[in-house]
Amino acid sequence: MFVGSGGSKILFGEPMLTKAYLETLPDVTLDVKQPAEFQKPGYSTTKYRISYDKQQKIYTVLLEG
Repeated sequence: MFVGSGGSKILFGEPMLTKAYLETLPDVTLDVKQPAEFQKPGYSTTKYRISYDKQQKIYTVLLEG
């Protein structure tokens, strides 16, 4: 996961994937490491799924949890 911040605040988190990794046609669900505490209460992604549909030739990167 790539985490972006500005000043002292976390602004976003997103999975960063290389083209070479996507070319392996992954089908995996990974846990997102959680911080010890959050700046604001709310929802946070706990998993992300990466998959490839061979029939439709579509990659999916899905944030879950």
